[in-house]
Amino acid sequence: MQDKDDIQFTLERKSYSVVIWIQVSLSISFITLLIGFLLVRDSYASIAFYAAVLFIVSIIALGLSMSLMRFTHPEFKLPNPTSPTYQQELFDSFDDGEKYMMLKSLYKLYFLIIGALVLLAFGLMYYSAFTGNSQLNSIIGIGTILLFVQTYYSISLKPKRI
Repeated sequence: MQDKDDIQFTLERKSYSVVIWIQVSLSISFITLLIGFLLVRDSYASIAFYAAVLFIVSIIALGLSMSLMRFTHPEFKLPNPTSPTYQQELFDSFDDGEKYMMLKSLYKLYFLIIGALVLLAFGLMYYSAFTGNSQLNSIIGIGTILLFVQTYYSISLKPKRI
């Protein structure tokens, strides 16, 4: 029986790693799409187009990752997304251990995001004061925080050996 548990544990870790990398690719393609559109849409329109294609592919990959999660957790049933109480039904479908992991992760993430937003606000303030042009820097900062939030949350859900 221990062999099945080890296999399931390894499978879950690998599936969470895949989800993490898909979320990283989604964040990077989002940043690339915005920056490509702002900087090179007139001179190199194909780069902006390819960035948009990469973003769409990343969204599709994120959708496909749900199939991977169904494979690693066959007993888990997603509620109907059109239900008016979808969020509550989804939350209720997790067991207490999973809810605890989510709570612990979100609690840590909350404080990290506050600190990051404060630092970003100061950085943007000084950047704007010295250059008068903060749009690109804002996009990079927001994209970086987006990347960090998604990655940190996914890593915290990844099963760990004790």
